[in-house]
Amino acid sequence: RRPPRSPLFPYTTLFRSVLFHSVDFLDRSVRADDVARIGMIDLQDGNRIVELGETRAFSWQQGAMLQWWPHEPERHILYNSLVDGAYRTTVRNVETGETRLLSRPAAAVSRDGKQAVSINFSRLANLRRGYGYDPLPDPYASVEAPADDGIHRIDMMTGESELVISIAQIVAYRHDASMDGRMHWFNHCQFNTDDSRFVFLHRWKSDRSWMTRMFTAAPEIGRAHV
Repeated sequence: RRPPRSPLFPYTTLFRSVLFHSVDFLDRSVRADDVARIGMIDLQDGNRIVELGETRAFSWQQGAMLQWWPHEPERHILYNSLVDGAYRTTVRNVETGETRLLSRPAAAVSRDGKQAVSINFSRLANLRRGYGYDPLPDPYASVEAPADDGIHRIDMMTGESELVISIAQIVAYRHDASMDGRMHWFNHCQFNTDDSRFVFLHRWKSDRSWMTRMFTAAPEIGRAHV
């Protein structure tokens, strides 16, 4: 959150508040029943701590994807949460406490805040410890390259989502023998500067090392290109 520009420093914008996660442990991995507090520190009011909520959908590496919502950054935040047996994106007004739930957890949000992409955080927890979320099992845990799982596009305004790129689709693209008999997953999505495309990593483990391919895709049509 940023206040108006200071008249003393017209070319510097000072932040008014920052967001934080807080947990009561440090020296172990995140467990399925662990809870992280979500809060805000008001830097212009004596570093006052404002409690905003809590979540069980978080990891050491990526937290709960906590961030200011780019579409309305002055008063709304985003973070992933576990609600009614499903991972969701929570949109919360830090002033009123009003919340809205989106259909899936966000992995990356566009710079204008109007769309996001989502991945399977349960699969990520199984295949790349420290990055996914443990509370819920992966429904595709026994499938090497599921056709019904992958990257979903979320409409941040309506909350609806759709599958745009499947893991099976990417594994079939320029297939290599090292992919055979391996579990595949996606991670590390990021939108480009004009929100027209995003990048993501396709990963699997070979006999010798981690294997990674980077793809770029257009979220509205789901056509991926190396």
